[in-house]
Amino acid sequence: MTSRATAGAEARATLARALLTMATYGERPVCSDAPQLWISDDAEDREGVKVWCQSCPLIEPCAAAGQFEKHGVWGGLDRTMRPGKEAA
Repeated sequence: MTSRATAGAEARATLARALLTMATYGERPVCSDAPQLWISDDAEDREGVKVWCQSCPLIEPCAAAGQFEKHGVWGGLDRTMRPGKEAA
């Protein structure tokens, strides 16, 4: 069985490889233009960028890399923990 830490590390490595591949073609994900919006404390900021994630070719590896995060938008999912609510 794969540990949570190992799964997270593998997912982050997969995302890093995908980002490097994208960069070799001179491309960047939209989140690189204003990364602070993806980790903003403002729920409206995070809600807005979830839409931008939908057209990103890295949405799946990003969501996997963020599966254990407790803050920010990862692969179109807001992982920010709210009192009494699980991350989405």
